[in-house]
Amino acid sequence: MTRQSRRAVCIYCKQQKSRKEFTKEHVVPRQFGRFESKLATLVGAVCGECNGAFDQSFEDTIGRDSIEALDRVRYGVLPPERYQAKPDGALRGVCENGPFAGAHFRWVGTALGLQAAPIDGVLLRIEGEPARWFELPEIPARDDARALVAGRECDWKIPPGVDHDKLKAAMAAGGYQFEIGEEIPHSMASGEVRSRIDRNTGRFMAKIAFNYLTKIAGSGFVLLPQFDGAREFIRHDRGDWHEFVRPAIFQGQRYAAHGVLVKKHENTGWVIAEVLPFFRIRYQVFLSRGPLIAGAPPVESAHVFDYGKRKVYEHRPRTEMIEVDLSGQSRA
Repeated sequence: MTRQSRRAVCIYCKQQKSRKEFTKEHVVPRQFGRFESKLATLVGAVCGECNGAFDQSFEDTIGRDSIEALDRVRYGVLPPERYQAKPDGALRGVCENGPFAGAHFRWVGTALGLQAAPIDGVLLRIEGEPARWFELPEIPARDDARALVAGRECDWKIPPGVDHDKLKAAMAAGGYQFEIGEEIPHSMASGEVRSRIDRNTGRFMAKIAFNYLTKIAGSGFVLLPQFDGAREFIRHDRGDWHEFVRPAIFQGQRYAAHGVLVKKHENTGWVIAEVLPFFRIRYQVFLSRGPLIAGAPPVESAHVFDYGKRKVYEHRPRTEMIEVDLSGQSRA
């Protein structure tokens, strides 16, 4: 091995380092499953410093506090007792019926599964309108609430489990005087799921797409300057995340699997990708800016990472994912 071959350039920091400083990188993070395929890992492409920075900055958060984290529990990737969403995290449930319809709750992990837990807040019911939910810092001042009510019948509803002392303090700060009545038992274990998709989610999905493109086209290709914008966004959180990632609800069937594809945009020639964790949300990722150099390798590719079977399958057509075949006939 020559001295030059003992060194490599990291696809994220673009620094040349000893190969000893590189670590194995998973195309789809291990939080989303382990896969028995050469397509599942990158070797000699990502340095240990960059790899460690990803864990600390956003990967652990998305793995435990996102709608994808909830799917990890539902599909058996994560034991429920290890689900650790923060009380003020991205994921919320919204009670759909009963006296507290509209109240928000969160999930906590236990050995028995995910359980509903209260979020400190209060419902304002106004005659002729859907209930309005306010977490404690969002409770309107008394005069502002009067403007909302505009002389109609109204009442405040306090969901079970809310911290009464904190609620009293928040209401008093808004100019209210009231007594808390007897608590009404009610289960809020089911309801609509709402999740905040933010720049950390965007970086997580863009990293999957960037890793996949590296695996398909090679490290030398993604080191081109056309990919510097996405690289800086993923590694250093620079730029407007909406310019790189656009989420939309996936309209097809859900699976215990993840879809990833890359292709060139028909009009611009830019490299774009789609990442579909558990086939719930389709994240479109814009990886390059500007036309690619002549002779660039083909980048039209699509694979399904099947968590249940721990396999990776080639998907056709390579340019779109609507229906997915997990029969394993085209295993990669």
